[in-house]
Amino acid sequence: MITTANATRRGTRDHNCDGAHTWTTADGTTHATVIDGTGDSRELAHLADVAAVAVSRIADRRSGLAGLLTAADLLGDDHTAAAVTATVSSDGGVQVCWIGDCRAWWWDGSALRQLTTDHTMGQLLRVSGGYAAEQVAASQDHWLRLSLAEATPVTVAEVRALDADDTLLTEGHLLLLTSDGVHQGGVPLAALTRLHAKDPQRLADVLVAAAQARDDGYRDDATVVVIAA
Repeated sequence: MITTANATRRGTRDHNCDGAHTWTTADGTTHATVIDGTGDSRELAHLADVAAVAVSRIADRRSGLAGLLTAADLLGDDHTAAAVTATVSSDGGVQVCWIGDCRAWWWDGSALRQLTTDHTMGQLLRVSGGYAAEQVAASQDHWLRLSLAEATPVTVAEVRALDADDTLLTEGHLLLLTSDGVHQGGVPLAALTRLHAKDPQRLADVLVAAAQARDDGYRDDATVVVIAA
């Protein structure tokens, strides 16, 4: 039996431009999506919510890739956003598609593992020869190299966890989807997941509440979806 929980917290801007949606079909397949819009407007906040619903619904009819391509059309070239979407089948098989710096995480009952790799300039510096100091790379982590505006069948990344016994979402396992306001917001993800792993809604609430402001006082919108077996 798959259960889901989600939570979101507006940052220091006027509008929460994150969106999230979960949906479980009659056969037990669960679809979940997090959209992280870059900006601060009523229009973008609305589009992020609509896009999250569209991605999850289209992922069921077609695929996560098709869902993200549809979200790209919804937001258009005027808006920048990152996105991650996950499908968990009734047998525990997992497919994750993403673009940008939203992330998916796997909790196996004892350790938290990041499934996705950010599409940011900071991450590109880390993997392009090792010449950049970590502090330089970290300073570029908010610079998206790819966003929904650049979503194509080639640029959208995908990871599947379908075969090995330790990569099926079974009892005690969790799949977490986060916007960067969580994982770049000083949140102790592993420690809090360990503490609240048996209560998905409590975990989601605690993670967004733990997001911290930067030295300049800015705090990003923070959104989490938790999928539990």
